[in-house]
Amino acid sequence: IVVYFVQRPTACAPERATPEEEEARNDHPFRNRIQDRLVDTLILLVKSEQPDKVVIVSHSQVTVISVEALRGGRLRRKMQAAGIQPFDIDLVTMGSPTSHLYGYYFSREFDLHSKDARNDVENGINSWLNIYRLDDFVGTTVEGPRPDFPINAWVPAKGHTNYWTDDSVLRHLRKHSFPEF
Repeated sequence: IVVYFVQRPTACAPERATPEEEEARNDHPFRNRIQDRLVDTLILLVKSEQPDKVVIVSHSQVTVISVEALRGGRLRRKMQAAGIQPFDIDLVTMGSPTSHLYGYYFSREFDLHSKDARNDVENGINSWLNIYRLDDFVGTTVEGPRPDFPINAWVPAKGHTNYWTDDSVLRHLRKHSFPEF
C-alpha cells in the first residue's frame, strides 16, 4: 500500500501512454504500472476467451486498483486500441476501502463523485456491486456518484477475510453478476 501512494513527476510515467491517456493519468507511475498490469492481463484474457461480458471481482486493495483502471473508460479505450470490440464490464468489490479510507484521506485523487469524463467511474463500469461486512474494519460501503451506484450489499459479520468462501457473498454474486448459474 505504501508504494501505491508514492508520487513522482510525470516525466517518470511509462513512454507507451498516448497523449490522451497521459492527460487522464495522474503523476503516480507506480500506480499506473499496477493498473497497466491489470489492464494488460484483462486484454490477454479477452483476446483468448472472447467473452460477451467481463465481471471483475476484487477484494480489499485490489478494489481500488480495479476502480482506478476502469475510471473514465481507461480499460475500454485500451481494449479498443487493441482491436477488441466493446462489451459490458461489471465490477464486484468486497471489503473495499475506496470511500472510507482512500476517499476520506485522499479525496482529491480518489473522488468517486467526479463528473469530469476522465475520472467519472460510471464512464468505465456498467454495473458495480460492493459487498461489505458490518464488522470489516477495512472495507465498508462505497459512496458513489449516486445512491444506486454502486449497489452496496452487506453480509453478516466475519471480518475482512474469506469473502470468497462465504455463502452469503456467493448468493449476492449469483444474484447480481451471474444470474444464469
